[in-house]
This record gives sequence, C-alpha cells and structure tokens, in this order.
Amino acid sequence: MDDAPIHIIDRAHRIGPVYERFGDKKKCQTVLVKFTNFSYRTRFYRKRSKLDKKYKVRIDLTKENYGLFKEAITIINSKSLSKKVNDVYVFVDINCRIKIVDTSREEEQFVESIDDVKNFLAY
Repeated sequence: MDDAPIHIIDRAHRIGPVYERFGDKKKCQTVLVKFTNFSYRTRFYRKRSKLDKKYKVRIDLTKENYGLFKEAITIINSKSLSKKVNDVYVFVDINCRIKIVDTSREEEQFVESIDDVKNFLAY
C-alpha cells in the first residue's frame, strides 16, 4: 500500500483444512489477518481487485450474519414472490453489514433480521 508504515498487520493465522484450488492442484489454506488499524484494513480491502487473481480476499461474517445473508438471498431468488424482484440485490459491505438494494426504486437498507428483508420487499 502506498504510504502505509511497515507494520500494518497485527497478526495472521492459518485456519481450517488445507485444500486444493480448482483445477491446478495447488495446496491452499485460509489465512485470517488482523490489521493494526481499521483504516489499513479498509484500504487493503478496497484495493483487493488489484491483487493477483489467484488470491481471494473476503470479509469474514459471523455464523449468524452468514445465515441471515444466505436466507435473504434465498427469499429474493424465490419463485414464490408475488412481484418481480430483478432489481433487488443483497450484499455485504466493507464493514460486514448486510445491505439490500432496489436499483429500480433507488432505495437501500441495512438488514439486521429476516423481517427487514420481508418489509423491504413489501413496498
């Protein structure tokens, strides 16, 4: 990173099992990184697209938030909805908050429960 000091990582740990990447048979393992400062983490995350494509950088969600995220996606992709939701997206922002966006209405909302998703879609 451009003007960052030498020590921007507080600690890093390998976690989980070793696995093979798709197709190339190289051994990989997830690494969890704690930065010394929140702004360094934010800058690194924003510049992740400039990394070599063999590296994946993701923000880690809690088990509860990951479940909520998956359920929100399931609701939006559900065929049982009474109206079309082609312009509605759910994603996780840089601060690990789940957000739902309707591009046709130009509205967005943070999601803290599945009721937030249902209420957003009930317009």
